[in-house]
Amino acid sequence: MEDPLPSYSSLEDVFPSNSSNSSNITCDMEAALVARFYPVERIGYLYILFPLTIIGILFNIFNLIIFFDKKFVGPTYLYLKWLAVVDLITLIILSPYCITSYTQPRHFQDAEGRSLYLSHVFIPFANTFATTSILITVTVAIQRLVGIKKPMSVKLYFEKRRVVFSLVLILLIALTINTPNFIVYRTKCGKTDVSVLANTPAFRVYAWFFVITIRILPIIILTVTNALLLHAIKEANARAAKIKGSVDRQQRQEQMVTIMLISVVSLFIIGSLPFVFGYPGIAQLFYGEDGLGKEPYKTHTMIANITETLIYSCSFVLYTAFNTDFRATVRTRLFRIQNQPQSTQHHSDMHGGRSVKNSEAPTQEAELVHLVNSTNNR
Repeated sequence: MEDPLPSYSSLEDVFPSNSSNSSNITCDMEAALVARFYPVERIGYLYILFPLTIIGILFNIFNLIIFFDKKFVGPTYLYLKWLAVVDLITLIILSPYCITSYTQPRHFQDAEGRSLYLSHVFIPFANTFATTSILITVTVAIQRLVGIKKPMSVKLYFEKRRVVFSLVLILLIALTINTPNFIVYRTKCGKTDVSVLANTPAFRVYAWFFVITIRILPIIILTVTNALLLHAIKEANARAAKIKGSVDRQQRQEQMVTIMLISVVSLFIIGSLPFVFGYPGIAQLFYGEDGLGKEPYKTHTMIANITETLIYSCSFVLYTAFNTDFRATVRTRLFRIQNQPQSTQHHSDMHGGRSVKNSEAPTQEAELVHLVNSTNNR
């Protein structure tokens, strides 16, 4: 199978080594009208991955509808709000790939359009926003850990201006580290090709740097963060049992938010591992140097893309399962199911150390003070 295309987060050159000399070859329009892929890829991308991207787009729109509710304030929800935006953009960019790369073009202009999308939209921008999603996930996990370990310091370290600055910095880092993706890939005779730069030792060093810093290192950091969060829950339960005999409602609510984060991070780790082992430089150890264009490896990259897309698509499910405020807002905002009035509601803002009681009108300002310790993923 010739000209195997990389998965949407791959940077390694998996094109034939003589692709840089293709400028001396007459353009073969008939060859451009033949998209080469295995039957299992067509099934996986068209009938599994594409529907998953549509579901993920809807779920992230739901996330934004919920997180723009006035009750979701604080640094954690600000991170989650922009994480939903980034994941939404990633899925929108990804969804056409499932069709354009795994169906046959109708004519040469169609083939050229598909190649332009792959070379100048899909590969550079999907990589950039995927990197942004990963960095936001790591940041919000660290923010949650700081909030548990040093609740009085989190307001200083993660006040709104610093959160906004960190988001801008993350985007700039993602753009910078993905700059080669904007210049390496090109369209040639209706096919995606690579420039000479992709075959240089410097680019291969860069590709390894990318996979280590943006793929492997975040998994390590998030694994350690998960372990520390689990330990924090265990310590909190032990202290509560010693002092009060049981965990009170506020602590239980905060623990549920922490468990939500642990589940989101766990999904990220599990969903990212197939991609790491599918990275061409690592996959060669399992599939051989000549195996990157064959069916077993292509099936592996398809599975890696599916599991990674689950990370971008399933946060809504985890938020709904583990965050009571999110679940209640889903009922009222999306399904218009009104909650039964309660005589007393108690919400806490861990970041400001406040607790508010509201026993009367739900329109009072006190009603807007809610737990703001929910965090995400990726």
